[in-house]
Amino acid sequence: MGLLSRIENLTTEKAGLLARADELKKCAGKPQEQESANIDFCAFAGKNGFTHSGIFSLKDDFYYLSETQNLDLTTITKSLSTKDFWDGLISDKKGWIFFEGESLNPFFQLFSTEIKNISIFPFSHENSTCYFFALNFQEELNLSETEFAENLRKILENNPLQNQNLPGETKLCEGFDVSNASLFIISAKLSLEEAFKNFSSPFKELLKQTALKQLFEYLKTLFSFPNCCALGQDEEIKAVIFSKEEIDEKFLQFQLNISTKKFFLNSNMQNLLVLCAGICKTPHGTLTFLSRD
Repeated sequence: MGLLSRIENLTTEKAGLLARADELKKCAGKPQEQESANIDFCAFAGKNGFTHSGIFSLKDDFYYLSETQNLDLTTITKSLSTKDFWDGLISDKKGWIFFEGESLNPFFQLFSTEIKNISIFPFSHENSTCYFFALNFQEELNLSETEFAENLRKILENNPLQNQNLPGETKLCEGFDVSNASLFIISAKLSLEEAFKNFSSPFKELLKQTALKQLFEYLKTLFSFPNCCALGQDEEIKAVIFSKEEIDEKFLQFQLNISTKKFFLNSNMQNLLVLCAGICKTPHGTLTFLSRD
């Protein structure tokens, strides 16, 4: 369900805002199209049948979550673990490794979600071993282990800020058939700074980037085509909404915080702050807003 449908279903006395949301809903009938060949971790994981998964990468003898699919902020903060911890669990095992029952006990400290089983796939990357994992997965993977590992390496080599799947100007033109573009900046800076305040460099920065990418995946589902969003710098996400009526940024902030409770695991209406960045009259200018640092 997109953001606009969620707004429509919200019980509120702001009838004028709901009417504006209806205007947006009329042009939000299909998902954003991706125009890049870059491998997106969440899309790749979902395509292969995983629902909750991630990658533990090595840095300075510690493992941390570098990629996540449908995991929450608490799990990301709990993910920092030693190389000795993983060496003791995995040792020199190759291929898929399956844990369930009592063998799951060492993993409970790393996750906030319920774990019935965990499948782990070690693979090499930049002279170290990384660990892909999937929670509660019992399907059969269609890819060979060699192909699966190669795709995971490509994902880790991708820079999400430099290689985003942004809509082209042609696609943005469909939004301008409705209205000029309303530009917004969605900031998670304060909430992520609080979540990782006790972490030191480089893991504070690495884990904040992981959290921002996961948050972005949640937000992408709320902005239906031709509306869209893009990762920015400094724990920010940029959003574009097309509407014939003015959009109330405080109401948008309220709705976004409601919709991301499953990530933050709390009901704080200040987890995300929304700032109106103005109105743009051209597809080129809108794309520049989405893509610039």
